[in-house]
Amino acid sequence: MKTTASEYVRFQKIGDISIPIVNLQPILVRDEVGLQDLSRDLGDVCRDIGFFYVENHGVSLNLLRLAEESIRKFFLLPYEEKMKILISKSPYHRGYVPSEEENAYGSNFKDIKEVFDIFFIIIIRIFK
Repeated sequence: MKTTASEYVRFQKIGDISIPIVNLQPILVRDEVGLQDLSRDLGDVCRDIGFFYVENHGVSLNLLRLAEESIRKFFLLPYEEKMKILISKSPYHRGYVPSEEENAYGSNFKDIKEVFDIFFIIIIRIFK
């Protein structure tokens, strides 16, 4: 497993673990070479570790706070309300996933988490 820093990945130690933090700056400044390096580094992190934080993403603090507030409100809804938008009812695999509905690949143990799956198609015109 690759756990070394690179140009666009650094690690933040939190307790006994190190969290990869991916720098998205090449996207914001439209750096073609940087974007290729970022793509390689991000692929390594996804394959070798499976999760990461991002920095220099360009999302405003106000929008992040609004998203967090909306997420908290959704998960405080009664179970019956959340089940109205159950992911299995969606033709596009979007919606609510209740606790113990999923398990990690290759595992027989149910995940103890609730999820709301969304998908945005974001088209970024980096280079013209």
